[in-house]
Amino acid sequence: MKQHRLLPAILLVATALLFAAAGYSATPRSTKGPLIQLQADGTISEATGCLDDFVGKGQYVLVDFWASWCGPCREETPYVVKAYNDYKDKGLVVLGVAVRDQQPNTQKAMANMGIYYPQLLDPSIALAGEFGVSTIPHLFLFDPDGKIVQQGMRGEGIDALLQTIF
Repeated sequence: MKQHRLLPAILLVATALLFAAAGYSATPRSTKGPLIQLQADGTISEATGCLDDFVGKGQYVLVDFWASWCGPCREETPYVVKAYNDYKDKGLVVLGVAVRDQQPNTQKAMANMGIYYPQLLDPSIALAGEFGVSTIPHLFLFDPDGKIVQQGMRGEGIDALLQTIF
């Protein structure tokens, strides 16, 4: 008799645990957020996107975690822009992730530095946290299957790595 009374409670707890587990398994990688891109005419296009829209789609993807307010990021950006310009026609996709940045500041930096590749805005550092990024700039190179090939490259090392691939 007691078993029949416990069954609804057990089902209720099991259902709650399933919903909690389903919510917990959703990673910031697939969470949609603001995506902006500087166009050739100087305008900014706005959309919604996530890292999974770029990674694992059959191309190498260079992901740059940076911020407009970060001095070392601004020093590193010309190397990332060069990689974009040199390898975009060979199949490289470059994606910026603006960490703890305000959209107007990101847009201004994009215009000033000639950043024409898309930028995911990560103001709450959820995506950066997912990848263990504690300092910026920090770059990741993903292979066409979405696996990390290398991370943490800087300066001339970016081009040296890409030369071996392309």
